[in-house]
Amino acid sequence: MKKVVFFIVLLLPILYAVAFSEKIQFADISSHWAKSVIEKGVDEGIVKGYPDGSFRPDQSVTQSEFIALLIRIFPNAQKDSVDWSNTHASSQWTDSIENIIQQYHIPVGKTLTNPITRMEVAQIIASAEGYHYDNQGAIAYLYDQGLSQGRSSQTIEGFDGGGTLTRAEALAFIMNMKEKGLTNEMKKRPDQLSWCSSVGKYKDATLVALGDSITYGLNLEPKNSNPSSRAFPSLLAADEKYKVVNLGIPGWTTKDLLKALETEKFQSAINEARVVTLDIGSNDLIEGSAGILDQLKKDQTYKPSDQEVFNQMIVSEEKLYTDLPLIIKKIHQLTDSPIVIYTLYNPIPNSQGFEYIHQLNEQILYPINQLIRDLATEDQQLLLADAHHAFQGKEISFIRVLSEDIHPTIQGHKELARIGEQALHP
Repeated sequence: MKKVVFFIVLLLPILYAVAFSEKIQFADISSHWAKSVIEKGVDEGIVKGYPDGSFRPDQSVTQSEFIALLIRIFPNAQKDSVDWSNTHASSQWTDSIENIIQQYHIPVGKTLTNPITRMEVAQIIASAEGYHYDNQGAIAYLYDQGLSQGRSSQTIEGFDGGGTLTRAEALAFIMNMKEKGLTNEMKKRPDQLSWCSSVGKYKDATLVALGDSITYGLNLEPKNSNPSSRAFPSLLAADEKYKVVNLGIPGWTTKDLLKALETEKFQSAINEARVVTLDIGSNDLIEGSAGILDQLKKDQTYKPSDQEVFNQMIVSEEKLYTDLPLIIKKIHQLTDSPIVIYTLYNPIPNSQGFEYIHQLNEQILYPINQLIRDLATEDQQLLLADAHHAFQGKEISFIRVLSEDIHPTIQGHKELARIGEQALHP
């Protein structure tokens, strides 16, 4: 028995050397970045080299060649009669590919022998996993799944969707899919296009501002023809080094914003946002308190009872209680980026003879601001910027009260930007 063991011990190095010597060696990958990926792909039978002993890692890949590699890692898509690891086309191989393209609705160009682009690869991989995204959504999906770092950067632009794919890059995608466990089953691509909510993470950083005249920056500029660059969204975006898309519209209520969120303009902007700001509801309350305000204009000594205030405000408050959560839900459906939500400030100072109106406003604002605070407490992606607290006692400095205007001054907008920044980076 000892002699047998001794013989085996002597034989093991010889067997190892033979096995090692039989490992396929490609002369053209010795210093290539994908050397280990290629060797692993060959070992697992996913890809082969060429008869001349080369692998040609930097040679471009056609659409049909990439699909053949993809099929090789999905058991349900393979055909026993075809050697899918052999990417040198035969008529049987090509016919089988075309059948699978039709069966699984794989998105391809008109000519399968054309070099495949990186964008087409993104679309094909997302399709094989059962998703139908637009180009940006497909790229974001690859990033989300850890399948790509991009060509120059992990951004939509840095992916280089128009660039062609090399054999080494194609195999890297395939091996990454295997390592991430994305090869259990090839799925049929749905007919209906769907949103990929993470696209905004990979776009040039953009802040999208939703709201009314406060977001717009009304009366900061002489003509009010465009959203002001001195309004808080622009100031906050500058602090964060983001681009800004200011979609604030003077006079808008929550109902107006809800309707706008169904439009392509708003949806595409939010889909690409890194941050969304939301400041809405003031005009709902102004509409609700119109009767009281009209009476106060006629008679400054008029003091409505608590019941009159309640009767005037109940409809507006009920609408806000319904609309605000719907707005937030819709934004979340379009992006997983954080939402900075602002409470509503009291525009009337608690001094200079305005004390009664200030207290009246506090009664009106309290339930809505409490709703906003509660929503932010329950939702980790909803970040509270408490404008009501920040403006308290500073109305003369932060609001254009002395000009009989309830909109913020430049100082007021700076404060809104400051508390927005604080919400993003507590």
